[in-house]
Amino acid sequence: MLQTLCHILLALAMINLVIIVHELGHYAAGKLFKIKINIVAIGFGKVLYRSAKNRNTNWQLALFPLGGYVSMLSSKDKSLNITQHPYCLDTQSAWKKIVVYLAGPAANIICAIAVYWTLLNVGINYVTPENEKITQNSIASQAMLPDN
Repeated sequence: MLQTLCHILLALAMINLVIIVHELGHYAAGKLFKIKINIVAIGFGKVLYRSAKNRNTNWQLALFPLGGYVSMLSSKDKSLNITQHPYCLDTQSAWKKIVVYLAGPAANIICAIAVYWTLLNVGINYVTPENEKITQNSIASQAMLPDN
């Protein structure tokens, strides 16, 4: 029972890691093009933690951590003045919008490549099964396995 609970918690942690990497990809691309980012949120529902320490960007952690979003400034907001339009996502050129939209999936792909590359180079130690001596009348001797 405890092992099953640990597996469920580990799966949720891995899903959240993928979500965080994905949203940080969108965030990095938005910052690269000097787009104003209002909110970076992980999860949905009631906000458990909120921080606005990074250049007026609200960082949020919500109750149900099975998703996330990055909210960028939009020129459709009625309270904006004309001087803020260059910092809106919808006023950017098409190629910049495409880069921002694809940055999340690209971050996931880069993260997966980095994890697999690390596993390939660091490796996983395991013991290979070896027979020292096959005893008579055992299943291995009946299968006619070679004796080392």
